[in-house]
Amino acid sequence: MPKVVITHAVQDIDRWLQGKAERAAAIESATGSNVTDYIAQDGSKNIAVTADVADLEPMKSMATAPPPEVAALMEKHGVVQPVTIYIEPGPASGTGDAEAVAPGEARLRKTVGS
Repeated sequence: MPKVVITHAVQDIDRWLQGKAERAAAIESATGSNVTDYIAQDGSKNIAVTADVADLEPMKSMATAPPPEVAALMEKHGVVQPVTIYIEPGPASGTGDAEAVAPGEARLRKTVGS
């Protein structure tokens, strides 16, 4: 099951953190699990979210064209565009080389020893 990393800025970190349960439910609706939030330690308003994803297609669809209810949650939580999604390469992705998967997305190359 590949892992995805979602990054973007937010208007207010505390406001964004309050939406954890709603955010996790939205990601889980796109076959995600083990949703974990991260905040930048440099004082910026940049965040990251990781999740394991059973099926990449629903996650990519949600990222490129969020359904109205997801778009409303993003606005409520203060998400600032662009949202970038990185996908862990694996057997389903072929060679493991980095490749663009959709506008605003990229595959994250897993490096041994890092």
